[in-house]
Amino acid sequence: MKWSLVGKFLMVASLVGGVTWITSYRTVPNAVHQFWQLRGYKSGPRGFFSAVVARDVPAVNAFLDTGIDPNVKYPGDGQTALVAAATQGSLSVVKVLLQRGADVNARDRNGNTAFFVALTYGYPDVTAALLARPGLDLNARGRNGITALSFCAWRDNQEVATELIQRGADVNIADADGDTALHGAVGMGDLQLMQLLLEKGANPDGRNSFGKTPLMQAAAYNNEEAVKVLLKAGADPLAKDNDGKTAAGWAAKNEYQELAQLLKSAKRVNRD
Repeated sequence: MKWSLVGKFLMVASLVGGVTWITSYRTVPNAVHQFWQLRGYKSGPRGFFSAVVARDVPAVNAFLDTGIDPNVKYPGDGQTALVAAATQGSLSVVKVLLQRGADVNARDRNGNTAFFVALTYGYPDVTAALLARPGLDLNARGRNGITALSFCAWRDNQEVATELIQRGADVNIADADGDTALHGAVGMGDLQLMQLLLEKGANPDGRNSFGKTPLMQAAAYNNEEAVKVLLKAGADPLAKDNDGKTAAGWAAKNEYQELAQLLKSAKRVNRD
């Protein structure tokens, strides 16, 4: 069986640092090797990742043209090229990788997707490009089980939170502490986001691991407007946390007597 230099594939499998790389790539012409060497890269996946981190679009394209799998994972951290590019905030490399078949939902060993990484590092252009990608998992979780929507709520990122909600993100997913996006919106005092979450079905009585509801949180922060929004949405003023304290109890504990009185006299609105 004869093999030509161009157009044939080699299947390569190697164990590096306990991680298996299995990728296929075309036999690389000498000219391409020289191109990589002039730019300071070795051939293979390590060189590919170096080009991605360096934001070197021509080199990234050259690696992909030789058949490097855009979804190959780096050893140790399990990072894909797309996650690496998002970490660097490189919109041009992110776009190339997406165009060349990178999986928008691939995760690193911590469970982070490229979208979540871009959001966490604060790269709005990269975040927007990934958010617009068809097939993006809107409910993917990061550290502590937090979703992008909850992350945005806690970071007061109303723009991306609104886009996620409009795209159909689940408004009731709780993180490992039991907090939902509504807890985050209340914590940040974002009445507009609270309203939108409630309109889209957020549970006003969702409890975190301490049994604390958004209403109790609003009461503890002396946020009367948030309390009124939650009561109107049907939040239960008589609900108790794990220590048996109600929202009125939280207001009284923090010496917000007027709010405590408002909550004591409140009646639950029928959400039906």
